[in-house]
Amino acid sequence: MSDKSRRSFLLGIIIILILFSFATFEPYRYMWVFLSICASVLLIIDMMFFGPDKFIYDPFYSNWEKTHIKDL
Repeated sequence: MSDKSRRSFLLGIIIILILFSFATFEPYRYMWVFLSICASVLLIIDMMFFGPDKFIYDPFYSNWEKTHIKDL
């Protein structure tokens, strides 16, 4: 699934959950708000860390230094 389609899917889920939270009865409202917040956090994490060249995990500083510092 590409980045744009995955984010569109998550945004659609968030919109549906927000609509459900407005349309539900009072005892269940907090559950739908909580689910909306969880889906929103997933979308934010997706936009921050996933995608090509967004997040590269390399625990060794020497490897990062070789690839990112061109002056040495």
